[in-house]
Formats: sequence, structure tokens, C-alpha cells
Amino acid sequence: MTVAVVAVDAPQSPNGGLMASAGYRATLAPGPAPGRWAGYKVCEYQLKRRGIGLSSNPTDPAAAPNWMQAGFALYAALRAAGYETYRGVGGG
Repeated sequence: MTVAVVAVDAPQSPNGGLMASAGYRATLAPGPAPGRWAGYKVCEYQLKRRGIGLSSNPTDPAAAPNWMQAGFALYAALRAAGYETYRGVGGG
């Protein structure tokens, strides 16, 4: 079996809207301030609350900057080629 690892500095998909769910936001510790973070991806919230700057990802792929759209396409091509998303040690 041949193993290859690919790292891409781009989001793999548009914002799926999970943070727009008040129920989901209530499960986070610390929880986001009311009225904030609903337009962010969960990973964006987690990174930004730690002071790490990054570009926000829109829910509409057509509204994403060209470099994000290229990243979406690259991730799709990698999935089509059989690459899987790394989930860390233990696969979780």
C-alpha cells in the first residue's frame, strides 16, 4: 500500500451553517456571545476566539474569493482521486 499526504492551505468546503444553530452554539464551551459567530464555521470560531486570524468562509460558494473556490475544487479532485480527510490518531 502506498501512502501519500497532501496539505492544502484553503478551506475544503463552504460554510455549512452549523454555527447558525442556537442549539449547537449552546453545546460549545465557552459559548459564543449572543448575536455573534452565527456566520462562521465551527473551526473559524475556535481559532478566532484564540486570537488566530483567518479568512471567513461564506455559505454560498459563488461568494467565496477565487482562491477559496480553487481550494474547494482541489479538495473535490483529491476526494475523487481517493484521498481521505485526516481525522487524527484514532480516526476520530
